[in-house]
Amino acid sequence: MFQNSALPTTADLPRTLPHVGSLRTLKRLLRVIPLPHTAKAYLLWTLIMAVVAGLVSLQIWISLRITQAEQALVVLQREYTGIEQENAELLWQISQFTQLDRIQIEAQRMGYAPALKREYRWVQPSPMKVSENPETSLSLSQSAMLRETSATVQINPWYVHYWQQFQSWWKPRGESIGMIRR
Repeated sequence: MFQNSALPTTADLPRTLPHVGSLRTLKRLLRVIPLPHTAKAYLLWTLIMAVVAGLVSLQIWISLRITQAEQALVVLQREYTGIEQENAELLWQISQFTQLDRIQIEAQRMGYAPALKREYRWVQPSPMKVSENPETSLSLSQSAMLRETSATVQINPWYVHYWQQFQSWWKPRGESIGMIRR
């Protein structure tokens, strides 16, 4: 015989079992969307399910594309940040190597000294010869333009002064570099 303590009571049983709940949900769904009973209804139901499946597939595909684009964006942002850091380091190095004191020290180390006696040499432009051969000759407008550009140019004394200072930093001992046309 059974003992009273071993028999389950109504208080011990759960009110809803998990499989019973899902069956109730399926019954409600079938009441809202009934299964088709005719061929025409079956085709319509199949078409609707195909559209729903297509939209779900489209949603999944778009979600994957968005995730891939976000990952690519993260990679590009890291690369951009790295390039910005490299550019900042290069600018810092350029600023360190282009200080006038450092340039002067490097020039002296290479054997250059300030110019004590400045010497300027003036070069007269030579006229261009126009060939008689039509294949190699210049047109009149081109030769006139060359004559105009080869003419001497007047230079502001302010530029001459700073050019001389610049030459004093880079001029090797006993030599002259560059020339200024007037």
